[in-house]
Amino acid sequence: MNIHTTDWQNGQSPGQTIHDELKSSQPSLLDALLAPLSKPGRDTNSRPLLPSATVVLAPDGSAIRSVLTGRRVMVTGFYNSRKAGRALPYEGMNELALLKHCEVDTTVVDYRSQPFRFEFVIDGAKRIYIADCVRLLDDGTVEVLEAKGRLRQLLSPDYAEKLDAVRDACTKLGWRLRVLSQKQLFEPHQVYANVDQIQSRRMVRFDQVDAYRALEHIEQEGGQTTLGRLAGVIGAGPRGLAISQAMMVRRLVKIDLSSRLSAESCVSLITHRPGEREAFR
Repeated sequence: MNIHTTDWQNGQSPGQTIHDELKSSQPSLLDALLAPLSKPGRDTNSRPLLPSATVVLAPDGSAIRSVLTGRRVMVTGFYNSRKAGRALPYEGMNELALLKHCEVDTTVVDYRSQPFRFEFVIDGAKRIYIADCVRLLDDGTVEVLEAKGRLRQLLSPDYAEKLDAVRDACTKLGWRLRVLSQKQLFEPHQVYANVDQIQSRRMVRFDQVDAYRALEHIEQEGGQTTLGRLAGVIGAGPRGLAISQAMMVRRLVKIDLSSRLSAESCVSLITHRPGEREAFR
């Protein structure tokens, strides 16, 4: 498996210098992606269709392709992610819903939309695959995600063959490929409504004093409290509630999303691994 970084502005390949610059000073999705790709002498035990497989990344970690506005009848745009710290392109409501889930899910440490592409050969023909989203989980797992309107779309022999090749490549790199349907993204409806509400608070600012008050309160409550009590500790009125919800995006707290959000919704602390990014900035 090869790695290749491309400057899409001028078509040049920056090479090892850019490869080194891609690595951040703190654990991130880019670090997790580069780790297996840059390991010297890695034995991939590839099947015949995989020896020429290449992973192509943009040098700044941005999306590998632009949104196809004007070419397809679907909603396209950019989602301003607080967790990823950048605007992420999406194509269609399914991809947007996927990004919202990643923004709120406390097991997701970092994520990107369309961060790389696979290039490989099947039966002598060059094939390209660009993942809708790739994310790093808190246990170190890298998930490559594909959002489909209906899973029956996978029945196309041509698409299934390409997806099998992608799955093989992911397996050899230690990554996990998941295909999510529209039903999985939007149902249960109440859960998605809660996700949508929480992510809408993602840009609400708070400081270390707010974070300290929240963590101290939950610890004093034995590791679990209610959304209403937490909001009251942080600040009066809507401000306290908004900050409480923003803290879930920052991975300080976890709010139970299984039922409609209310003052009685359960809130607990998040356990972080050593070396993870700071939860508030």
